[in-house]
Amino acid sequence: MSRHIQDKKKRHRRAAVLARGGLWVGVVLCGVALGGCSGSSGGPVAPTGVGPAAKLIFAVQPSNAAAGAGITPAMQVAVQDAQGNTVTTATTSITVAIGTNPASGTLAGTKTVAAVNGVATFSTLSLNLAGTGYTLTATATGLTSATSSAFNISAGEAAKLVFTVQPSTAAAGAGIAPAVQVAVQDAQGNTVTTATTSITVAIGTNPVRGGRAAH
Repeated sequence: MSRHIQDKKKRHRRAAVLARGGLWVGVVLCGVALGGCSGSSGGPVAPTGVGPAAKLIFAVQPSNAAAGAGITPAMQVAVQDAQGNTVTTATTSITVAIGTNPASGTLAGTKTVAAVNGVATFSTLSLNLAGTGYTLTATATGLTSATSSAFNISAGEAAKLVFTVQPSTAAAGAGIAPAVQVAVQDAQGNTVTTATTSITVAIGTNPVRGGRAAH
């Protein structure tokens, strides 16, 4: 056999060995560095997408507001999967209610809203009584509920006067006791504690046309 033919066969054998080595290197890189190559049926597959709806969260928390006034910005409650991803396909009906109620207030407005793109927006809610430390809860069938952060409701603008201590029966010419008190209140009946309004009282019904004496 000529030397030329022998050299050619040796070169072919070396090329075959290199090809097989390259194949195994590719397999190792595929399985270790890349975690499974495209088209592989046995390699690990990373999770993709969003899981099923599991819980609610307040995406926009309630903020402080005046009694009777809308809470702004509008509160938002999101539907999320167990990992905290918003489930944008959810159209769940979500209901909010008072959780902690320091002043026995009443929540007004639309309290049940269907989610749009996984988020329910509550734009008409208000509370009628001033108090510190209110919270709201959000619930929906089959989902873990959520509780908001605490917020406060203050008295609104001065709107009316009320007798908080009514006049009592007294002898003619004697002081009326206990002292009569008149409070400045907002439209919801909360005392406006910042008011310094001058208030005047006078006789309303006067069955004997008597006079009011100052004491």
